[in-house]
Amino acid sequence: MDMNNLDKRTAFRLLRVAKLALAIVIIGTVVTSCYKIIRTYAPTEVTGTETFEARLVVTDDGSSTQNFTTDWSVAAVRVPDGWTVTIPRGGHRQYAEDWVYYSDGSKVSSRQNMSYNAHLSDLYNAGAPLQGYKWWAFVTDRMVPKHMASCWRNGCDSIAITFQITPNGVPGTYHIDFIAGDEEAEEGVEKYSTFSAASSTRLIHAATISIFSGGKKPDNAAPGLSRTIVVKEASGIQATESAEELSRQNPDFVYSIDGRLLRNGTSTEGLAPGVYIIGGEKKTVR
Repeated sequence: MDMNNLDKRTAFRLLRVAKLALAIVIIGTVVTSCYKIIRTYAPTEVTGTETFEARLVVTDDGSSTQNFTTDWSVAAVRVPDGWTVTIPRGGHRQYAEDWVYYSDGSKVSSRQNMSYNAHLSDLYNAGAPLQGYKWWAFVTDRMVPKHMASCWRNGCDSIAITFQITPNGVPGTYHIDFIAGDEEAEEGVEKYSTFSAASSTRLIHAATISIFSGGKKPDNAAPGLSRTIVVKEASGIQATESAEELSRQNPDFVYSIDGRLLRNGTSTEGLAPGVYIIGGEKKTVR
């Protein structure tokens, strides 16, 4: 037996194995999503039902990941019951995306629209419930290259999501949490029927909470980026003149702060927390 040829064959096989292992590592790196929440914002104090902006920013987490994927971006915020949340047009903003184009050669817009998704909101409320609070989840209206999963330092420097939040006017100190995620399947988040099915995906990749139901943890948790906001006394809320006048003329009805008739009778049982007009006077339901 020629030992030299044997050594050469062995070395060749080892080289092939090494190359295969390297390829697996590279592929694993390319498809791995690596981003984190680096900044959040909300005012420290608002008055009554004053609408305010809140924001989260995600960026590359410092790994060597270099993705180029086309995904749905996902963002969610948890606020007290009775509050409402929207994302304005163009509220999903990508930065440093100048070199990113669609396959037809057109340039990727730096702003995208996001819409409320009731199904994903239900999943998050099941996966991270908190008494007296509710998750509002939003998904981009289209799949776009360089979304959350592709946010790395040489392509998409960062992504900022802006929320518009309206409290219900009940005074107190409240906490706001955020989730950032993405979904690569064309059918979107609707493919997951339960939170358990979604909990092993990037739908909870980055969050300001540390643990979800079932002990599932986000890949990048940032509990220090939760926000606290104080809603000042509801006495600062000004009812419209028509609301107060209508209520004085019809004292046996419940009106909203903007003058809408909500209920026959003066009982507030079952009403969402907020400020109402009854008998010409403001009444706070907690």
